[in-house]
Amino acid sequence: MVTQTANDSSSQVWIAESWLITFDGATVCRHQIPDESLRREAQQKISSGETLQDVFGTSVQKLECLRISSVAWIPAVQTVLIRFNWLRDPWWIVFDDTNAGERLFKAIGEKLPDHSEVIQTRTGPQDLAMDPGLALGILLVLFALIAMIGGALEGAGNAPMPVFEWLFRLLGRAAGLMAVGVVGVIVLISGVVALAVWFRNRPTKLVVRSHQPRQGE
Repeated sequence: MVTQTANDSSSQVWIAESWLITFDGATVCRHQIPDESLRREAQQKISSGETLQDVFGTSVQKLECLRISSVAWIPAVQTVLIRFNWLRDPWWIVFDDTNAGERLFKAIGEKLPDHSEVIQTRTGPQDLAMDPGLALGILLVLFALIAMIGGALEGAGNAPMPVFEWLFRLLGRAAGLMAVGVVGVIVLISGVVALAVWFRNRPTKLVVRSHQPRQGE
């Protein structure tokens, strides 16, 4: 959702999940407010002329547009991606409202110094934050394979270990090294195929880049 009370972008307020985003001149400001009623109250104050820092003080996260290298809008996941330093994670701002996300993307793009035209390209793996459930699933599969290989080579053993590891070591011992190797190859091939399919069908993004040397790098 976006609320605008004047033509000046500093009076615009965006709500993205639990985040409140606005501008202070040429600086993007955001603050996380889990409580919805407090977010609405802060939104009204900012729309009436106060800044996010006036309301929440030094806890507000601020990013000068001079430091931003690029801003991207990924419609498929309704995410604004702000890059500012290759050594640090970008800002991922996820919206429920597609129009609000696109407006924030355009507002930031217009404030980038010596900015490019809007470029349409494909997303890369580094553009999207990995789903925590997917990351956990990948780690569990890898851990299970390692435990099965250990079981096939050494057996379940008598040393104390988590039940999860003990079960897969026991399974590896029962299946044998050859069967565990076949399972590992199948998992590897499945992962490569899934990655290839994703890469071929990865979503598009709109990007505006700054051509001016950035501060803080």
